[in-house]
Amino acid sequence: MGAGTGSYGGVTALLLCVDGSAASMAATRVALQLAAELHAELHAIFVVEDSGLASLIDQATGGHTASERLGEAGEALRARVVALAATAGIAIHWIVDRGEAFDRILEHARHLQPRFVVMGRTGRRGPGRALVGSQVEQTLEFTEWPVIVVPATSTAAPDLAHRAPG
Repeated sequence: MGAGTGSYGGVTALLLCVDGSAASMAATRVALQLAAELHAELHAIFVVEDSGLASLIDQATGGHTASERLGEAGEALRARVVALAATAGIAIHWIVDRGEAFDRILEHARHLQPRFVVMGRTGRRGPGRALVGSQVEQTLEFTEWPVIVVPATSTAAPDLAHRAPG
């Protein structure tokens, strides 16, 4: 199956990248609209970057506080995104992965062969950052699939019916 086919097991697939930022939540709303419009399977990925910072904090404090907090944040985000999807009547497949965000996004895209990758334009910053921001640039540079980049202020999906195929 080639890049851009948008089919996973014969079903149109979308890959949504989330981190809990305002832009990724706007991207979630856009992806839900696209999934409904395209009758697509929606796969959401949350990547916890292995910067080693959480491990260093855990070692310094003698506990697992930073790692636990990242896990709790991911679980809270999953619940929020799944609830939005349920309200929209869209089934969602949740993926949690660890590593370099853009690398994990591209790996899952290779597996899913999505019609689109949907990402927020900016993401979380600092030690708690999980995904996006500079990851958008790297994903755009190395991806083989169309990427829809959504600003935090976006409220609607692009009108695909009026776009020339490209």
